[in-house]
Amino acid sequence: MSYSELVDEYIRRSGLSLSEIANRMNERGIKIDRSYLSKLRNNPKYPASDEVNRLLAEVTGGDPDKLAFAGYVEKAPAEARKVLEHFFQHIDNYAKMVAFFFANQDQEDDELFQEMDSIYGKINTLPFEKKFDFVLHYFNRMAAARKDIFQDFGNVWGVPQKGIDHSIDSYTKLPLIRTKVVDLLHDTVDYEWTPAEKLTHGEYIYIITNDDSMSGSNIGKGSKILCKLIEKEEDGSKSDGSIESGKIYAVIHQDHMLIRRVFLDEQQAITLSADHPKYPPIFIRPQDDSFSVLAKVVSVEFDPNGND
Repeated sequence: MSYSELVDEYIRRSGLSLSEIANRMNERGIKIDRSYLSKLRNNPKYPASDEVNRLLAEVTGGDPDKLAFAGYVEKAPAEARKVLEHFFQHIDNYAKMVAFFFANQDQEDDELFQEMDSIYGKINTLPFEKKFDFVLHYFNRMAAARKDIFQDFGNVWGVPQKGIDHSIDSYTKLPLIRTKVVDLLHDTVDYEWTPAEKLTHGEYIYIITNDDSMSGSNIGKGSKILCKLIEKEEDGSKSDGSIESGKIYAVIHQDHMLIRRVFLDEQQAITLSADHPKYPPIFIRPQDDSFSVLAKVVSVEFDPNGND
């Protein structure tokens, strides 16, 4: 059953009018109207958010997880939906594997199980869509980076070798990660599915550029660039040691995202340099709170038609 069909079913079974449903949701802090609900039940271009879907299901007496998942899947390409349905059916097992991955495995079994349970509990406190994203993201990175995680996990839980081999064969055929796409050209944020093997070792986003400032590096207006987010320290601050002078980064300067080549001097002052001469360099003093480095540019994908 598709997302819109499920929304329609929940609305019909509730016996409530669209206005009544909207009013009840408004009373609980979600501001929507009957026309928006009508769109959701009639093949919307974009499903509602996880928060809206969950409350809509609660108000109409439906299953919040089921509707949230239906909205999640609706945003995915058709070829990915079977994979996502599999993950949904086994999400708890995958969450346990991710917990195992994060746990310190160089400890006694009792301590390992205790830490895994703690991590698993924290994962389960996430809202559904964030939980699903988190588990899917890290599981697929695990599968792409090291298949022996299945062997380790199976050994800890006493899974027969035949079952471990089956898991390795089956689960590593599900290599998708949902990746944020920040479109500076149209001022939108969306998501798309990317092969996990392309995104190993770190967090990534796509950025669609809105100018030709880096055209000398083959990054034209409307180019789609894959960027690796800068790792944070334990206190949440960005690691300056991970910035390589002369490389191209996505940066935030005075609340604007820019793509620039970043140069550091010995006093840690920063120069942001564009390739195109019509964009003057920007000089950043150390400890300037209006500036931060977001991500390093990894690769560029081109639109051969030059569409805006």
